[in-house]
Amino acid sequence: MANVSNSSVVRVHKNTDFTIMCNHHLRNQKLSLKAIGLMSKILGLPDDWNYSIAGLVKICKEGETAVRAALHELIDERYVYLEKLPPNYSKSGRFEYVYHIYEIPYENIPDGLECPDLFLKIQAKKQAETKQNAASPDIEEQDAENLY
Repeated sequence: MANVSNSSVVRVHKNTDFTIMCNHHLRNQKLSLKAIGLMSKILGLPDDWNYSIAGLVKICKEGETAVRAALHELIDERYVYLEKLPPNYSKSGRFEYVYHIYEIPYENIPDGLECPDLFLKIQAKKQAETKQNAASPDIEEQDAENLY
């Protein structure tokens, strides 16, 4: 009797309405399935899509909290950089947010920033905070049950 396998692969012939994307986020073991799914969904959207939390919630089954958590995972892993534009850099004269999406995580300054000076200031501030936290390891954190 021949060796029979119970698994099968069905290939679909792709002519229209499909997305080609990098496998990097699919193979990143630091990402949850929720973040992988959101990244795949984002990469399947048109280039001129207007990204926002509300816009992503409208095209997903999950609510705002789940979308926000998955987006923060992607930000932490550097697949997404959320740029907050001050009023003097934005077209509307108000604070605006620009989502920069990367198929492979960025390492240094992300490409295409509206105001890269602001990115450098934020990075310097984060590095200073990290050094400050590392310099004082003897600080004791109080448990919630011990609060008076």
